[in-house]
Amino acid sequence: GHHATRGGAMGFCLFNFACVVAKWAVRECEGIDKVVILDWDVHHGNGTEDIVKDDPTLRYISTHESPLYPGTGPASFTGPHHNILNLPYPSATTSASYLALFRDKVLPELREHAAAENALLVVSAGYDALGADFLSTSLLEPEDYGVMMREVME
Repeated sequence: GHHATRGGAMGFCLFNFACVVAKWAVRECEGIDKVVILDWDVHHGNGTEDIVKDDPTLRYISTHESPLYPGTGPASFTGPHHNILNLPYPSATTSASYLALFRDKVLPELREHAAAENALLVVSAGYDALGADFLSTSLLEPEDYGVMMREVME
């Protein structure tokens, strides 16, 4: 989970599987030179950001509601290698507003970095931005996740 750090568990997250896969792929998979981790979740992935920020072979893109737990992920933080893109959005964000952010900011970033030859995309997918989820005020619908994944795959 995206809150788990190098040092241990946090939030509901015991291990940061996206970072384990990303670091393994760069080290062990011939031809993989870069990994982009796309994290859509209502909470910022502070653990993923902390692990990725010092590794120029990794890139982290996070959409998250702000302010909200864990209180990290400002848009101004890009990391020492400029490999972090934080896209905080306000409380009560609707599907239309979220999908506009996704199309205007996330997809161009993926086209630039994840579509490159020798790049791997890892999606760290959280579904707690759904309107029915009690942990947030985001108003996404289940269909929005299908739309996002289809657009990522294109």
